[in-house]
Amino acid sequence: MKYKSYKLSWLTLIASLLAGIFFYLGEHLLILASFFIFLTLIFILSNEKLKKSKKEILFQDFVSSYAEVFIFLGILFSTYSNTYFTYFAFFGVLLTNHLRIQYQATLIDTKGKNKIGIREMDYGGMLPRNGRLFVLILIPLIQYALRMNIIIGRYSLSFTDWIMVLFAFLTNITAIQRFFKIYAKLGK
Repeated sequence: MKYKSYKLSWLTLIASLLAGIFFYLGEHLLILASFFIFLTLIFILSNEKLKKSKKEILFQDFVSSYAEVFIFLGILFSTYSNTYFTYFAFFGVLLTNHLRIQYQATLIDTKGKNKIGIREMDYGGMLPRNGRLFVLILIPLIQYALRMNIIIGRYSLSFTDWIMVLFAFLTNITAIQRFFKIYAKLGK
């Protein structure tokens, strides 16, 4: 089907925007936030399986990055998250995505040709995008079920706060891993 990739990309964008809005609004809408994050992941995974042109790949990557931004903005402005924890998690996500693009750029030779196929790209690390989205599906459901803070020692934080701390740590580790992978590929 012609333009299927573009349709899936637009559906990804819409689902993630709704997920962010529902997370921000909170309460019973957290269940809808989880549902729309799930749809976002399904649309991204479905789109990755399609054979696409370079323009469609670029558009999908562009939209997928915005999808994460919408979801994280919903978390950032919600009452369930400490702003600082979410900022550091969001910073790690953006840096991880940026370094994935840098890694992809190192695979292009001086004549503009890909040294390896786009499907052979390495999107790994401690917490790649699809892993983050999977965890993000669970956050609103568990936050809704708990409806209280989790106390560990003298720290009383929401479930979302604890996950944002974990995201901040893992996404920044992933960014550092990707940096060294790129650095090694560049040689001397």
